[in-house]
Amino acid sequence: MVRTLATVRTKAVRDGARDRKFRNDSWGVAPAMEMTVGYLVVVPADRQLTQLFIPRRTRVA
Repeated sequence: MVRTLATVRTKAVRDGARDRKFRNDSWGVAPAMEMTVGYLVVVPADRQLTQLFIPRRTRVA
């Protein structure tokens, strides 16, 4: 996928990952669900990325 995006007129393609633990109050004493969340950012050639906000809290629906 990243190779395909590199052929489009982009200034930058950035990716990253963060290990997360998800938990719900209704789970009781069950352990948190661990997973790695991936992030992919594609910046068009006519724009510049100055900030990227990644929330600390995430909801899984």
